[in-house]
Amino acid sequence: MAHNNGTTKTSATAPTRLSMTDECVLSMRLALGREPDRARAYDKYHSLALAERRRLMGDWLRTEQGYRDLGAKRVNYLSLEFLAGRALQNAVLNLDPEDEAS
Repeated sequence: MAHNNGTTKTSATAPTRLSMTDECVLSMRLALGREPDRARAYDKYHSLALAERRRLMGDWLRTEQGYRDLGAKRVNYLSLEFLAGRALQNAVLNLDPEDEAS
């Protein structure tokens, strides 16, 4: 949604995405409270994980909204794999921004 000051309002479900570099910098500054030039290796890894999570959640929210709009039924199950969590590398591969993340 455009505002009268020329800015654009975005949300978690907005289709426009920042570059992975910009996502990582945003995560590093706002979530971790660290400037990129002062970041340690773990800070960089953590900001990448947060950036990937933000992208995954946006996709997930759009999918969930689509299911709700259709009135789709669902079946839920809980697996040990889910409880252990997924690796960051799998998330990167699933979103296909591997070149940006390396």
